[in-house]
Amino acid sequence: RTTAAATLVEARAGLLTDDLVATIEDLAVRDQRIVVPSLTYVANTIRIGDREIPYSTVSAIDLDGYNRMSGPVGPPGNLPAFAPGASADKQELPPSAAAAPSFSSHAPIWLNEWAVADLQARIGDEVTLEYFLWSDADGLASSSARFTLVGIAPMNGIGGDATLTPDYPGISDAADMTSWDPPFPVELKRIRKQDGDYWDRHRAAPKAIISLAEGQRLWGSRYGRVSSIRLSGGQPVSAQSIAPASAGFTARAVRGEALSAARGTTDFGEYFLYFSFFLVVSALLLAYLFFAVGLEQRTREVGLLATVGYAPSAIRRAFVREGAVLAGAGTVIGIAAAIGYAALIMHGLRTWWVGAVGTTKLALHVAPQWLAIGALGALAAGVLAIWLGVRQMSRRSARSLLKGETATSSSGSPTRTRALALGFALLGIALIAAASSGSLNPTAGFFGAGGAWLVAGLCGASAWLRRRRPSRSLGRGLTGMSQLGFRHTAVRPSRSVLSLALIAFAC
Repeated sequence: RTTAAATLVEARAGLLTDDLVATIEDLAVRDQRIVVPSLTYVANTIRIGDREIPYSTVSAIDLDGYNRMSGPVGPPGNLPAFAPGASADKQELPPSAAAAPSFSSHAPIWLNEWAVADLQARIGDEVTLEYFLWSDADGLASSSARFTLVGIAPMNGIGGDATLTPDYPGISDAADMTSWDPPFPVELKRIRKQDGDYWDRHRAAPKAIISLAEGQRLWGSRYGRVSSIRLSGGQPVSAQSIAPASAGFTARAVRGEALSAARGTTDFGEYFLYFSFFLVVSALLLAYLFFAVGLEQRTREVGLLATVGYAPSAIRRAFVREGAVLAGAGTVIGIAAAIGYAALIMHGLRTWWVGAVGTTKLALHVAPQWLAIGALGALAAGVLAIWLGVRQMSRRSARSLLKGETATSSSGSPTRTRALALGFALLGIALIAAASSGSLNPTAGFFGAGGAWLVAGLCGASAWLRRRRPSRSLGRGLTGMSQLGFRHTAVRPSRSVLSLALIAFAC
């Protein structure tokens, strides 16, 4: 910021780094300009006895440098030595660090004319400042410091200089004090009418002035010890002479950091891949079941075609072509529905659920090559399901098909199925052991073992359904109903195992 007589250097962060302050001071010396650093802080309370002023800015500044730049206000020269207890009502003198009278061991403080009148202050009074301090260990905590009033800062000089306070978002841009929104708790009920009137007239002009060294001792931090620098002259500082690093600029690979942060510590891509595998299998089983049920309604048609001389391969081709038309139409509908659903989700993230993602800069990206791969995969899966269903049906005799028989014989030893169940169970144990020892990716081991045990369970269920059962009467009540259910399940073990697999993979 520039004024008629000075240039003010401030930072959006509220504090200037030590390196930047040193650089600007060197530039000021080179250009023969007076440099006056200052540190302005917000005091929760300025208190004298039982009288207090809430929420005021306090500036710690190089007083001698400020006077050299601004010129004396009031009688020239140093402050006279005030007698303890003397009234300050008639004194309107410039503050000077060199001439501050010493009434006690406390550091000196100057109040502006408005604060002196509001607190009914007298030279030599003890002034207490209460303020917040931040620490990494305790967070935001209240603290205080005691000073001795040594003089008055005139309102037509440093006491009414609102440029000493940098632009603090939530404070300096507020229309009135009741609209403050600072990054620390504020009790708005403490604000009085005269405080609001002061804000309307003088904005954030500091009501108290202390020495720069004392302010930096109280409020300096590793982020900086100066909130603004005042340079004599209205011309700005040449930015070409300031190294970007000292001004707080750093070069960062923002895209790489964002991608790394989005990845997090868990590779969700792996989880989506494995979970999608199980869901795709369940979808294929569901498609196969639908086509199988549809083909069962046309059992006699297949039998008639076989009776009049159609070869099984010709029957399969006819049904596969017919099913391919349905699968193609379903694929087109599925692509359109997928794009529409994704667009709806993105719209929701930009509007209804914007609080969850924190940004509206989201857009749907559709890659044509992945749509093509998905369409071909869905079409191939549908045609394969149809081909398997027709293939199984075309193996039956024409006589049984004409009679409408759909059940297949479940005779035979389930030994092979039991061996498969045992093999997959052992495979699951081996995968878990490998993942636990670190020789296999834990995620792959988890899903691999789960899939192996799932298949083992299905093989065991198939063997149990295909075993021979003696003919006996059903019981009564719940036992009888259970036996009836198991008996009907065993009539068509392949269909029952398929239904089990559908539910198991989906879960």
